[in-house]
Amino acid sequence: RPGAITASNFPMQPWIDVEEGGWATMVYTDNDPELAKELAAELANTAWEMRETFFVSERVAIPDAVKQADQATEGLVILSDTGDSVYGGAPGDNTLILAEMLKQNIQSTAFVPVIDAEATEKATNAGVGTKITIDIGGKLDNVFSQPVTVTATVSAVSIGLHAKLSHLDYCDLGQTALLEAGPIKIVLAKDRIQAINYPLMY
Repeated sequence: RPGAITASNFPMQPWIDVEEGGWATMVYTDNDPELAKELAAELANTAWEMRETFFVSERVAIPDAVKQADQATEGLVILSDTGDSVYGGAPGDNTLILAEMLKQNIQSTAFVPVIDAEATEKATNAGVGTKITIDIGGKLDNVFSQPVTVTATVSAVSIGLHAKLSHLDYCDLGQTALLEAGPIKIVLAKDRIQAINYPLMY
């Protein structure tokens, strides 16, 4: 519009659960503050009126997602718990998908990362080749999930591995342990790390 230089929405990250969170709008004009306020309000109101269309979800219930993944005939299937992303500040120890995989006794290979300092320490101390029964996850955040008891073999341990990530430079993986419960391979990490979603973890 005449006099307007630029207009932008600033939507908030949707998974952050804080009361004061919300969107902001900003409009720059050619030295016309009143027009800027008017257009910013109009843009904000338009966004508010369209709010229902922003929440379009094609999420699949966990039992169905695990079943579909296990029955897939080819290719890599990724089950993403977007609400537990360590990149967004979440603890990374939600166990709902892992628990469902164990419940369904899946037959396909699954790679599951879990942040759990206590379990990582126990697995490391048990040593490679040892079969252990251990509670995994649900410790940093036990509101949305609970620890899952897993009987598995410690297949590998690592301390102090540094890895080059494509766009994040070098990452210290810290202390990790690989557990194998049948076809389910669980990578335990002591700390939240940038490499959590990278194949090099395995």
